[in-house]
Amino acid sequence: MTDTEMTTIGEFAKSVGMTASALRFYDDVGLIRPARVDPVSGYRFYTDAQRPRATQIRQLRDIGMSLPAIACYFTASASDAARIMDEHVSSVTAEAAAVQRTAATIRASSSGSAHIELCSLPGPVLAAAVDQVLATTVHDPEAPVLSGVHLDVEPDSVSLSATDRYRFATRTLVQDGQST
Repeated sequence: MTDTEMTTIGEFAKSVGMTASALRFYDDVGLIRPARVDPVSGYRFYTDAQRPRATQIRQLRDIGMSLPAIACYFTASASDAARIMDEHVSSVTAEAAAVQRTAATIRASSSGSAHIELCSLPGPVLAAAVDQVLATTVHDPEAPVLSGVHLDVEPDSVSLSATDRYRFATRTLVQDGQST
């Protein structure tokens, strides 16, 4: 391979959306090595064939994947790489939900408000869901629980459930007002 087929670290970094210092760091940790290092000047050179890996490293870092996880991702089989990605996305999603709950708590406490909004639904949508599950309730003084509707509130949904011992109805409403 000749030097004309290689790109300097600065040009390569720019083309993959990184900095030269990031590429030096990723070389130091073994994620992507330069195709050639000039023994006299120490200049690093990369090839076009290295662009996909460099781009993927940048994308994985953009979604917050750790360097050890990225190293495992590149050495894993296709199914294991998919599992690593799924686990990371699950972890980030759980973290984001926890951050949203904490932020809502902080907002509520700092505004003097006595409530925390978990989920917002249009009134007619909620009323329709209550009507749908209410049909399976019964008035029984011996079992007052059968005359109520159980609500399960999550950050992005509300589930309503009711039973009369023989029939069971449930509806789940998501924040945009859709029902399942």
